[in-house]
Amino acid sequence: MNYKYLFELSDEDPIREEVVDETPDPLAVVELPPLNKEVLNILGDDTSKAKVGGEIIHKYVASRLESILVSGLHGYIRSSLVKKYPPATSCPRIAPPKLNPEIKAAVSDSTIRRDKRHTEFQDQIGATLSALGKALTVLLGGSNLHLIELISDAGRIMADLHHT
Repeated sequence: MNYKYLFELSDEDPIREEVVDETPDPLAVVELPPLNKEVLNILGDDTSKAKVGGEIIHKYVASRLESILVSGLHGYIRSSLVKKYPPATSCPRIAPPKLNPEIKAAVSDSTIRRDKRHTEFQDQIGATLSALGKALTVLLGGSNLHLIELISDAGRIMADLHHT
C-alpha cells in the first residue's frame, strides 16, 4: 500500500493516510469471451481443476495396502511372493541383471551391498510383472476390456519402474 505522511508526532510514530489508486482494473470491466477448443489445446491442460486423488478402492484392499506402505511386508511373505511369480520364460528381461564378476571384484563392499538391494527391488518388481502378465494372459481369453486395461496400465508403470 502507498502511504503519505500527514505529520509526525515523533520519529517513531508517524500517522499515515492511505492513498487509494483509482485506476480501474481493465479485466474487471471487460468480460472476456470464451476460448475455442483449438486455443484451449494450445494453452494446455488446466491443472487447477485436475483431480487430486484417483479412484476409490475397496476398503479391505486399501487397509492392507496402507499397512504394507507403512510397515512393509514381512520378509517371509515378500520372499514367498517373489518365488510364487518367477520371471516368465517368454520375457527373460523381467529378471534383474547380474553383477559382472569382473566389476564385482573391482568395486567396494558398500557398492556390492547397494547392488544387492537394487537386485532385490527388481526381483519384487519382476514378480509383480509376472503376476500381472499371468492375469492378463487369463483375461485375454475373455471380454473384460476394462479390467485388462487396468492391469495392463499397472504392468506398464511397473515395467517402467523396473527399467529405471
